[in-house]
Amino acid sequence: MTVYSIEKLKNYNTRMKTAISELERLEDDIDFLMEIEKSYGEIVRKCEDRREFIQRRKYGR
Repeated sequence: MTVYSIEKLKNYNTRMKTAISELERLEDDIDFLMEIEKSYGEIVRKCEDRREFIQRRKYGR
């Protein structure tokens, strides 16, 4: 992954934190939030899986 890609992910993360805070404040529709939660969870799992793969390859674990 390039530095540019990492920076884009960090930017998305920052934007997501802001959006979540605003949705919480505005008390948005729970059905919408549950749909987003599933997608966000999948993204986090993919990042964690990739991190673990790279760590095993790099450190032999």
